Amino acid sequence: AVITVISAYIHSFLVYTVLYFLFPNLGMTPLSTFTETFKLNNIIYVTTSVGALLTIYTISNSEKIKEFQRQIRIVEMSERKEKNNKILLVFTGIIIIVVMSLSYHFFTRMKMVLVESGVILSQSLLKELLHIGMQFSISSISLIFLIMVVLIFVRKYSKEMEFRSELDIMTGIYNKGTIITHIKEKLKKSDDTYSKAFIILDVDYFKTINDSYGHLFGDMVLIKVAEILMNLFRKSGIVGRFGGDEFCILLYNAYYIEHLEEYINKLRQQINEIDIPDEKGRKITCSIGISFCQGNRKTFEKLCHEADTALYTVKSRGRDGYAFWEDK
Repeated sequence: AVITVISAYIHSFLVYTVLYFLFPNLGMTPLSTFTETFKLNNIIYVTTSVGALLTIYTISNSEKIKEFQRQIRIVEMSERKEKNNKILLVFTGIIIIVVMSLSYHFFTRMKMVLVESGVILSQSLLKELLHIGMQFSISSISLIFLIMVVLIFVRKYSKEMEFRSELDIMTGIYNKGTIITHIKEKLKKSDDTYSKAFIILDVDYFKTINDSYGHLFGDMVLIKVAEILMNLFRKSGIVGRFGGDEFCILLYNAYYIEHLEEYINKLRQQINEIDIPDEKGRKITCSIGISFCQGNRKTFEKLCHEADTALYTVKSRGRDGYAFWEDK
């Protein structure tokens, strides 16, 4: 906000500073920036900038913008981060070089045209030409960076809209169709050297939770469970919601699979800690079924069947636990 308000002064300061060091005989110094500070046009500019900033601040605190920011965070948590920082830096460097080259060409061309026209280049005229050239350079770079910021924002917004169709609206994680597609793709691309774990999780007695505490509380429980799953497993696998109170995870990180029981117990503990408006000390619990595969030897359907079978084994024991699929 401060930079926006005083951007005109920053711009002039940069121009005068460059001219001071490159052409000291012109008599310009960085202090020349402040010679026109209290002119009417500058006062109008600052007042308008402050008004625009206050308007932007008000809009940015609206509920619609906050919801948009939440969706952007969901996109950033997903697996589709594009690693293009290096490309952006190279592009920026090229733009700066091109603009500086154009500025130099602009200055030399103007000087040549004036000389050919018989104009005598006095110190004051040369000074103005240099000033215009530097203003052209800095203004062009500023404009290009502004355009880049707008393009990045538009790109993020388009990504958010694309991902919204793939996400479960309430929890913000992959919906059933998307999670199945991603798991199938992951299994197809795998080789036999990597093990994977497929997990199905059910929230225990979820219908009773809805009936006892209301559907809004039930929705909050599902959102909390989704957040816990994302925080624990998003760096090592794919997380999604099958529907209702059922979630699934495909883990493909060797460390997580090696320490799977430790992470499962951590998951159960965090779900137990979800606040519940009950004076009797009841806790939210879950049942978990787990199946393993080596590389791409099993289809999604087979993994799902095995994890489902393990899940119902847990439910037959009274819920609140986990079980692994065992070949019989």
